[in-house]
Amino acid sequence: MHHAALDLLPGLVSGQAANVDGTDVTLAPGATVPPILIGGGLPAMRRAAEHGFGWYPAFLPPSDLAAGIREFTERAGRPVEVTAQVAMGLGAGADLDAQARMLTGYGMSEEYARARMLTGSPAQAAEHLGALFDAGAARVVGLPFGGDWRVQADLLSDAAARR
Repeated sequence: MHHAALDLLPGLVSGQAANVDGTDVTLAPGATVPPILIGGGLPAMRRAAEHGFGWYPAFLPPSDLAAGIREFTERAGRPVEVTAQVAMGLGAGADLDAQARMLTGYGMSEEYARARMLTGSPAQAAEHLGALFDAGAARVVGLPFGGDWRVQADLLSDAAARR
């Protein structure tokens, strides 16, 4: 999202008049501005810090997540509430090879992707989730793949309960 759009977004949502590309715009009725999360890696974190929004990183290992949170806090002068995203391949039905190949579309190698996926049993997944929470994540969103997404959600729920 362009920086100018990030500057205008809260006012637009709340019903304030704004000039967008030379056109006066007012959204009516205005609404309470919900939490705004900027998704992506460190460049997105820097935009989120600059505009006072939350950060929604995907596929970061706990060490990179912790470093990003420290940098956000330094840049913004306040802590950030982070919602981290993980690709899930829990249980026997997950096709980890296909998921790793799909994640290369996000600019990562298959090896990098494999090391960051939430895989294995609920007990193993609980360790990964614990590391993300210990690094500073307030919540983790699981992106299920392979097999039945309901089974993936149940396994994630089991892993979270073990945390």
